[in-house]
Amino acid sequence: MRPEVIGVENAIMDFNLLIDEIPKTDHHTTLHDYSWQGGGNVCSAMVAAARLGVKSALVGAVGDDVLGEFCLADFKRHGMD
Repeated sequence: MRPEVIGVENAIMDFNLLIDEIPKTDHHTTLHDYSWQGGGNVCSAMVAAARLGVKSALVGAVGDDVLGEFCLADFKRHGMD
């Protein structure tokens, strides 16, 4: 695939947490649920472009761990290179 648009950024992860309240220093709260998704301004823009049918790619780095694997799989799922 020859990309029409290329973004440059290191991929990051967003963690969404469902909690009762933001804890104060040295206090705790209850975590009810959580989810992860790929994030970052450029990564999100490249995914949006791919969803619109634009051949998009990302130049950057991901970790050699479960989070890096998740990012790569998520990019492929959205049609990014």
